[in-house]
Amino acid sequence: MTLIMLVLAVVVAVLTLLLASALGVLVFWRPALTAPVHTSVTSVSAMTALMAVLVAVTR
Repeated sequence: MTLIMLVLAVVVAVLTLLLASALGVLVFWRPALTAPVHTSVTSVSAMTALMAVLVAVTR
C-alpha cells in the first residue's frame, strides 16, 4: 500500500468518525431525527465498507 493510499484511508476513517459523532449529538438533542440519522449512518457505513473493499482489492 502506498503512502498516499494509507493517508487517504486514515482521512476517510477520521471523517467517518467525526460524522458519526456529530450525528450522535444531533440525535441526542433532537430525537425526532432518529430515522433520517439512522439512514445516514447506514449509508456512511456502507460507503466505508465499500472503500475498505476497494483498497483491499487494489493492493
